[in-house]
Amino acid sequence: MFQLKIRQILKIFIFIIIILFLHYKLFKIFNFTTQPSDDIILGVVSNSPPLCFDSNSSNPDSFRTDTGTYVSGSDIFLFKELAKNMNKQLKIKPFNFPGILNAVNQKIIDAAIGNMNITEERTKKMNTIEYDVSEIGFLIRKDNHKFKNYINQTEITIQDLKNLIKTHGHISATTTASSIYDIEILNKLNLHKLNPKEDLVNCVNEVEQKRVDLLIFEHPVINLMTSSEANDKNKFQSLKLINNEKNNQQKDFHYPLGIFINKKNTKLYQELTKQIDEIKKSNPNIMDNLREKAIKTYINDNHQKQQINTFGNKIINIIKTYQDSFYISLTLAIDAILIGFLLALILLPLKIWCQSSKKLIQKAINYILVLCIHVTKAVPITIQVVLMYNLLIQKIFFLKGLMGIFCISLIITFLNNTFHFLNNMSRQVNFLESGPIEAAYALGLNSKQVFKYIIL
Repeated sequence: MFQLKIRQILKIFIFIIIILFLHYKLFKIFNFTTQPSDDIILGVVSNSPPLCFDSNSSNPDSFRTDTGTYVSGSDIFLFKELAKNMNKQLKIKPFNFPGILNAVNQKIIDAAIGNMNITEERTKKMNTIEYDVSEIGFLIRKDNHKFKNYINQTEITIQDLKNLIKTHGHISATTTASSIYDIEILNKLNLHKLNPKEDLVNCVNEVEQKRVDLLIFEHPVINLMTSSEANDKNKFQSLKLINNEKNNQQKDFHYPLGIFINKKNTKLYQELTKQIDEIKKSNPNIMDNLREKAIKTYINDNHQKQQINTFGNKIINIIKTYQDSFYISLTLAIDAILIGFLLALILLPLKIWCQSSKKLIQKAINYILVLCIHVTKAVPITIQVVLMYNLLIQKIFFLKGLMGIFCISLIITFLNNTFHFLNNMSRQVNFLESGPIEAAYALGLNSKQVFKYIIL
């Protein structure tokens, strides 16, 4: 008996340690501590070398993100310089597009950068700071007969492109989904849009498989892809699009790269605007210099990846990518089960008391509990989360960002668990005859044992 109690105590102790550890990890992930005034949290999209790309810890020009990964690029170099001039400590969070723009609006991050163009729609929602020009580039196959007159050339004009479209009927193009090229530029150039992809690798594959004629994107990114180091088989070529139109169409393709800041953070917006102006005055060619540095960094990274790109390293990198999600999901599941079960134990006597009563108040309480049980059964949990998110996240200030998403998920999950447990336990009690309970008491079981072994 003593050993059994020791085992139970050890199990409880280990369980408590696990719970505390998970909540400690959650504490670190959500960064519950007050953000110091000298910190600036930057969100990045790291899929566009040399502007912003994934790097590694062995590269001295890479920067560690809060998820343990490393990023580099001309955009990162620029913001590192800005933070230094502002006497602020830079913290970097990686995001996907367009989720990064939602993170700006929800104040999860202070600013966002990473090959994102300034548009009229984005300017309405966020403060934007132009930091670099946007140059349109094409990636084509060298054996594409439609571009035979441009092989080994570096530029193509809009008028030339119009002539090609007129000659061949149409020019098909792909780009990254939801980018400015996908939304506006392809249509303005009268290119036939086909198969927009989530990332550039798949876009290049579309060109390689001859499913489209070209990939349209930022010229520095395209140019790096077709460099000798990145284009081993010499299949591809880059072309910079030159706008030689002399009418209002000059403005139609002006989508500069920008830094995005929440509308309410006017202080940071003013500070960054001032620093950008000062840096450009002191060094007008700063972005060209930073891009050259980023290209060298990217090439060095590729050489290192080829040397250490083993199966084991790939597995480790994948695990690192998902470890925060694992901690959040596991904590959410355990908390929801514990809270749901405890709440169901509290509501069970209330439901049993109310369902046998003829008083109006008790009937109303029982009706509400039954209604909640049916709602949680009938409405998919995904729909519940979406409804709660839209109702609460936008209204309650402390439910912003990742913390808000976790709280909404926890509330929905433990409520569903509560009414699931309540439904099962109340049905068990209703169908249970008094005989087994009386027999259990007669055998010497106490109330807890009766509840555990008979009712549950």
